[in-house]
Amino acid sequence: MLKSLALRTLLGAMTFAHAPIATAYSARANKIGPQEIQTAANSQRWRKILLYRDQWRTNGKSIVDDPEFFLNPDGATNPDVEMENTLRVFSEGTPAERQEALCRFPARRKFLETRFQIIFSDTDPKNESEICKRYREFLEVMRSNSVSLVFSSINAMNPHSLFGNTFLKFKNNKPVGDNSEPGPVFIVSHSVKTDQANPILLPYNIVAGNYPGMLNWFPAEKFSGELVNSEMREQWEYELNFNSDEISYMLAAVFELTNRRVDYFLLDENGAYMMLALLDVGRPSLNLVNKFTSFFIAGDTVRAIVNSPNLLNKVQYHPSALEKYVAMEQNLGKKEGTAYKELFAQNEFVTKKALGSKINLETITELTPSEQARVLDTALAFLNTRGQKLTKQQLARLKRDQETVAQKRAELSVATEFPELQVPDATAPHFAFPASRIGLGVTNPFNSNNHGQPTALISWRPALQTLESSFRGMPDGLGLGFLNLELMTNKKGLSLREFSLVSMDFIPAPKTNETFTTNWSMDIGYRQQCFQACKQSYLAAQYGLTWRLERVSGRTAVRGGLKLGDDQSSALFVEPGITGLLSLELVPQNQWTNSLTLSRQMSLWKGPEWHATGSSTWAWRPAEPWELQGSFELRNSEIQILARSFYYF
Repeated sequence: MLKSLALRTLLGAMTFAHAPIATAYSARANKIGPQEIQTAANSQRWRKILLYRDQWRTNGKSIVDDPEFFLNPDGATNPDVEMENTLRVFSEGTPAERQEALCRFPARRKFLETRFQIIFSDTDPKNESEICKRYREFLEVMRSNSVSLVFSSINAMNPHSLFGNTFLKFKNNKPVGDNSEPGPVFIVSHSVKTDQANPILLPYNIVAGNYPGMLNWFPAEKFSGELVNSEMREQWEYELNFNSDEISYMLAAVFELTNRRVDYFLLDENGAYMMLALLDVGRPSLNLVNKFTSFFIAGDTVRAIVNSPNLLNKVQYHPSALEKYVAMEQNLGKKEGTAYKELFAQNEFVTKKALGSKINLETITELTPSEQARVLDTALAFLNTRGQKLTKQQLARLKRDQETVAQKRAELSVATEFPELQVPDATAPHFAFPASRIGLGVTNPFNSNNHGQPTALISWRPALQTLESSFRGMPDGLGLGFLNLELMTNKKGLSLREFSLVSMDFIPAPKTNETFTTNWSMDIGYRQQCFQACKQSYLAAQYGLTWRLERVSGRTAVRGGLKLGDDQSSALFVEPGITGLLSLELVPQNQWTNSLTLSRQMSLWKGPEWHATGSSTWAWRPAEPWELQGSFELRNSEIQILARSFYYF
């Protein structure tokens, strides 16, 4: 490390013009003039390799925060001097030093050799330094002729995945007729590196960019095991038509960036940004990063890929373990379904009571071997979804259950057939609206003493969606708003109606044979509840149960909660309450959401007060990128009728 730092300091003190270029990189290199260097250093690919991001009224700056990524102290802001020093370090010093530099920066080497038609010789090809050994191992395993962008769906229980995640998958597709074993498949990801265990501070620190992000690569089996099975997240894979040279550039850039610090921001320099930046290295003409002026959301990067001409080969859907199980359970016949339920009637992973490993195999004896096999395969699929947040004792009991069912299944020499899982276009990210939106609207309050006056509404939200408009392309029953802002203006002037730092509303409908599932919500912000003496800054949380409404395609929920805050007169208050919700999907791209809350507010300087608040919202998306909303809001005796139009971008 000290030697590397000393070398960088020495190189930073030199200029390219003050010393002859060593003969190690050919006579052509001796003729490279300052103008050629400046032109090459400001080419798209060189700037993409250094992860430069264009900035208003400047020449841009690299987003890499690790000084070890650069060979010149000014390399993050000056691509010319970084190229000068790269040429120098590739050609000067001992053979071992030159070889270490060539191992460390393969993307820069490839670019310079191609751009200037020169060859840098491997002066010490068997170099045993750590960086060269890692590079040889990297070249050995990362052989690829295909790259895909993978979108892993939103996990509302994981702060790192509030907006979904995107990754790159590298694999080696075999030619038609080649029956040899397929090569290994690798995933490249960029994620937060933190030991932070506080769930309250974690989201804030990610938003603020207080944690480093690191680029890593690992076998796809590990990726699938952690996300598809453990976190129950479905995936969408978008295979791209990159050629071998473009993929080679990307892989070289991956190695240069591996374990280099790039501070992670939830809405900006995040995993989605990094994946687009790597694709830009492979094909700079795409310029995917510059299609976004402010925020980077994983779903929006998918849209950028799908909407880029001549880029997408095909789309593949990879269901989660839960989705696979649900499809199998729903496909059981009546006799099979009855036997399946009786099979687990006394099992703790269904009853949620500590009953131990009780699998009643007698319930399937009257079925045919084929029916028994279908029931047992479904049972194994169910048990594969139970491995989350279990104690050591529960994991041991789950393993025994799996072994019991698997042993019985092995005794049946019949194969099972289940219909192919239907691709759920309803949650496909490439069908979703963009995440950011602006809106215009109008409202007018009514109560027994005052009919109010028409008031204009102006709103903005960078991400992502509310429960009232959770349409196609988004997770079922998820409302997730971030930095939602709404202003109102009338004859009295401009004022703040609402600012929500973050609001989460998760009401998933039951997918398995369970009667209900749990739901929860959390909201931090400011709201002018009515037009007189009801401005509140608050923190609210709720928890409850959800039931699916099969006949009318919707769900209903009930939840209890608590609101803590400060009202307009600076009175700190505590407000427990109970809420009922009803959400109906009317026709495609139409949704009707209703809520009613009864609460009792208790403050420091006021007596207890009962409050009844409610809302009814109809949302319609006639065509992308437009949405129309009509709302009816109630707070005690005041009623507001609102009409809004939103534009998504």
